[in-house]
Amino acid sequence: MAKVQRVRLAEGEIAAEDDYAEHLRDYRKFVRGVQLVIAGVATVLLLLAFFLL
Repeated sequence: MAKVQRVRLAEGEIAAEDDYAEHLRDYRKFVRGVQLVIAGVATVLLLLAFFLL
């Protein structure tokens, strides 16, 4: 994984590395959810094509 750099916020605070790690976990969960939804839709479409055509 890439090296995490500290980010300076507008208020002058430094974002914690934990915040960035949490962001990455959320992003990975989101991408996994999108993959599952697309796989489900594709499965339904394939079943519809198989049984209706």
